[in-house]
Amino acid sequence: MKTGLRMIFRNLNVQWIVVACLVILPVNVLTAVITSSVVESYEEKITDSYAGGLRLYVNGVDMEISYVQDQMTALISGDNLAAFTMGAGTDSVVQTIRLKDKMAVGRGWGGVCGYYFIWDKEKDIVSFFFQKKNYPLILQSKLEDALRLDGDGKDGFYTDTKWCALDTDAFLINRYDFPFYSFGAMHDVKEILKNYYESCGEIKGTVYLADEEGRLCSSYDAEGFHATVEAGLVDELSESTEYATLRQPFVGGTYELVYSMRRQDILHTLPSLIRVLFAFTILSFVAVPVLCLCAVRMVLKPLVRLCDAMEEVENGNLKYHLEGKNSNFQMDYLYDRFNHMVDELDHLIVNSYEREIEKLQGDAINMRLQVNQHMLLNFLNTIYSLSRMGKNDEVSDFTQLLMKYFRYVLRQNIALVPIREEMQFVNDYLKLQKVRFRDCFVCVYQMDEDAKDILIPQLLLQNFVENSIKYGLVMGSEIEILINIRKEGEKVCISICDTGNGMERDIMEKLQEGEIVEDKNGKHVGIWNCQRRLKYYYGEHYDFRITSEIGGGTQVWMELPAEPLKTEDNVQTVRRLEQERFLRGDGHDTVNCG
Repeated sequence: MKTGLRMIFRNLNVQWIVVACLVILPVNVLTAVITSSVVESYEEKITDSYAGGLRLYVNGVDMEISYVQDQMTALISGDNLAAFTMGAGTDSVVQTIRLKDKMAVGRGWGGVCGYYFIWDKEKDIVSFFFQKKNYPLILQSKLEDALRLDGDGKDGFYTDTKWCALDTDAFLINRYDFPFYSFGAMHDVKEILKNYYESCGEIKGTVYLADEEGRLCSSYDAEGFHATVEAGLVDELSESTEYATLRQPFVGGTYELVYSMRRQDILHTLPSLIRVLFAFTILSFVAVPVLCLCAVRMVLKPLVRLCDAMEEVENGNLKYHLEGKNSNFQMDYLYDRFNHMVDELDHLIVNSYEREIEKLQGDAINMRLQVNQHMLLNFLNTIYSLSRMGKNDEVSDFTQLLMKYFRYVLRQNIALVPIREEMQFVNDYLKLQKVRFRDCFVCVYQMDEDAKDILIPQLLLQNFVENSIKYGLVMGSEIEILINIRKEGEKVCISICDTGNGMERDIMEKLQEGEIVEDKNGKHVGIWNCQRRLKYYYGEHYDFRITSEIGGGTQVWMELPAEPLKTEDNVQTVRRLEQERFLRGDGHDTVNCG
């Protein structure tokens, strides 16, 4: 009997429920339910009130814009339509004045501030007249440029509303484009947002203009008008628990006004009685420290020990075990399972790191056996082209180089080669590419005499030179490829630089960190595999850096020991890499070089 009761009270759930029931549960449940119900009801009423105001305001703006559209559509008839589609006939300036006079009646077209414009495409003259507000001439000039850019090449007419932002101003544009004329209205987004913001009463939030795809375009808040908004979506505002977001579409659903209020600001308007309930709820949680003290002893301290143990394992200590008993059997079970997991993990890594060694050794073979299909087809096409032109001597030379290329790439059981042999292969490879890209690159290299016989992984240099050709060439101009190899003490320093296209910063950072780069053409694993082979042959005793920028070329630096690690050291390096990969949860799949 005593043993059964003891086991019950050592259960973590039972201990937690008992403490909560005895200390704070009755008071907190009651006050929380009452306060939550009252606050939700109050917030709902406030939100409904603001939603109704937003709906009325948007309907008014929508009616104004629709009225303007109807008035502009009425101009497309009779003689006007003939002038729009076939030209003025005599003097386009006279026709423009006539059309402008007809549009002048439109000064009363609506209550929304903005511009009305007509563009004589024959004379390339844009005429503006204002509605309710005068705008600076510099803004008018920018609007002219925007209209010309957007209207270039358009034919026919359209009535869709389009948002346009210019520095500190933004407009909703309805325009009608014809071969000889373009006219329309520009509604001031700032005035639309500002008028609603100023009518919002006590709770001041942020009013946004959003497009039909839910992107935020412009905004108005306590700091004023913002013509553009940093990347954001209405759905993200709606999902936020910190804000109450109201939405109302207009202009046929193409755009919508969005009003976002902080829920905290809504709570600030709570009546005094609700404030008292809030205070009472807060006071009821004074008992929380008592519960926390119990939780620290029963839960937090054991969990902290468990977290520390996990950190030890992450740092590579697979012999670490948790000792001792806790106050509940759930924690004891977790400790036992943790110790068992560490033992199993250590056993699994011991069995798997040997397979990883075989995979790393096979990478070099895979790299030799993988022949780029496109490159082979290009070489064959080059031979065909040279033979068609009767350049038999060049065909002979090119074929000899191609044979040397495949003889070097496809030879087996050779993982390390002297630098001089690798550079001779690079030189032959560049001769092959020179036939295809005759005036596209020039290569200059310098190699210390005492560095020629130092062994390096096969195809290491060729991989980076090939990248310079594959991704760096700038058609129509000649890039430079610079190779510098020198020996400094017990290390060999290698740099491969080009003046080609370069690469984006995020791609460069991924390559530097040893990550696989993936794009629409697939995975690019050449540099990734080079780094894995460098770790295999040199452990942590090498330095690899890559820098690049668009249009600024690419620079690769390597500092390698003059002597690779011994076989035993390679095994330890691979085992450490495999252990790190297990702890990250990366799995065991190996991507071959290419």
